[in-house]
Amino acid sequence: MKHRWSTYVSVLSLIMSFVAVGFVLLSKPEVNVQGGNTQDAQKAKRMIDVMQFGAVGDGKTNDALAVSQAIAYAEKLSASQFSPESNIVLVFPPAEGYALDTPIQIPPNVSVEQHAPLIYTGDAYEPFVTIGEQGKTTRASYTGLAVIRKKQSAWLSSDPAKQAIGIRIFNATSSFIDIRQADCFTIGSQFIGAGKGFAYNEVRLGQFIGNHIGVELTNQKGKNGRIGWINENLYMGGRFSVRPSLHANEDRIGVVITSQDGTYKNNNNNIFIKPSFELSQSGLVQGAEALPILIEHGKLNTFEYIRNEGNGTYAARIVNGSSDNVISTGMGAARIDDRSLYPSTITSSASERVLEEHSHLLASYNLSERFRMLPDGHISFVGMSFLTDGSNDVLGSVSGQAISRNQDGTFIVKDTALGVMIDTRKVKSFVVKRASPGNSAGRVVIRGYDARGNIVNAKHGGWLKGKEENVPYWSEKRYGGVYITGSDNSDPLFFVVGPEVARVWLGIAPGSGAAVVGGMAIYTKPADYTLVSSGICNE
Repeated sequence: MKHRWSTYVSVLSLIMSFVAVGFVLLSKPEVNVQGGNTQDAQKAKRMIDVMQFGAVGDGKTNDALAVSQAIAYAEKLSASQFSPESNIVLVFPPAEGYALDTPIQIPPNVSVEQHAPLIYTGDAYEPFVTIGEQGKTTRASYTGLAVIRKKQSAWLSSDPAKQAIGIRIFNATSSFIDIRQADCFTIGSQFIGAGKGFAYNEVRLGQFIGNHIGVELTNQKGKNGRIGWINENLYMGGRFSVRPSLHANEDRIGVVITSQDGTYKNNNNNIFIKPSFELSQSGLVQGAEALPILIEHGKLNTFEYIRNEGNGTYAARIVNGSSDNVISTGMGAARIDDRSLYPSTITSSASERVLEEHSHLLASYNLSERFRMLPDGHISFVGMSFLTDGSNDVLGSVSGQAISRNQDGTFIVKDTALGVMIDTRKVKSFVVKRASPGNSAGRVVIRGYDARGNIVNAKHGGWLKGKEENVPYWSEKRYGGVYITGSDNSDPLFFVVGPEVARVWLGIAPGSGAAVVGGMAIYTKPADYTLVSSGICNE
């Protein structure tokens, strides 16, 4: 009997243990643990679902309390991890959106998996979502990050310190960061090294609409007294857009590389691949500027194949001690405003790469050095020749009335075309550049000859091609039949001639007014070489 009673007690104790465990489990939100055996479970991801803490996700109900409780629970679990690389994941399931009237802060090493935007319904000018903290490294995965400020930020008029930040991430290292959306803030997203480094991350950028600054890379000294830095990160994509009527009297900037306190000024090796900047310069007032890129404190940073559309005069501005950055455009001009102490930033554009490919100087003509006044009052230029309207002949000199000389060494070309002859039997593509002041450069004219010396007519079939935005057109009436450019600018001209063309006469002629020119140069590809002459047989 005594043995039987002890057995009852043991069974009762076991039952009570199960009850106690069940009570503990029921007292906490359910946490999804992926994994099989105990060792796998220790390494598994622990998914903290904000809806299990009461979040509604209808885009209207204030989910601030539920989200903050989920974050607190994730932080508690993360603190129990022995590895600094936490496997705790804060999950925002698919929904309309999670409305929050207060900011949130996600601790270091807690990953985020977001399937619906976080909507800030408050009106304070402060960071909305902060990930990580000063002086501590975070190494985690952040996917689907999306934030919207329901009430559009008034930008600098109400937020001169630029504190209305959609997503701020401290000291991420070797992390994957996927930002889908950051709209209507003063700064859409800020990546910051504070007391540590923000480095070696892969960052995917989505849309940044309605922000004064789309993305800011910066650093500052942390609370630990150490400087911060932001180096060696790869940023892919990104659409930066602002409608013209939004704060039309204020600048709008796509990406800024800077330092909040100037303690580290060499933020370097950050690479942006194919961001698109459409910041709407049209409609801005009071000198406001749509500037895709501003580098205040950075060196050796690269922006490749950017889309520069509808912005201001410059694709980028470089200031202070920033140097050795690279800006290239896939669409649009790559012009920069380099005000730095070391103006060494390199620029290029896809539309200009065919020009850069023709880097071999075939011939150069300084007109002042070649100018000759002949005894009969005519003018000639050594190694050059002329075309005139009404004649098919190439001339060695023209009347002094056709060209006059300025005191600055340039010449006014009035009633003639001045140029040279190029052998094109083997070399077919060229670039011509002119030393001319802006819109007074006149036109480039090109006359073609076949192997027998006959002028090649293009009336019924073209033999010359070029770049879409600057293709010379055929004129039957000018200079006995030539191709001629359509505007009075000094832009480099690229052209290719057909197989039937053995030589071309290439020169400068008046356009809508006289051409003002100091010289010209002809370029080919480095492997090419061909003969250039005046074209005068009896010289």
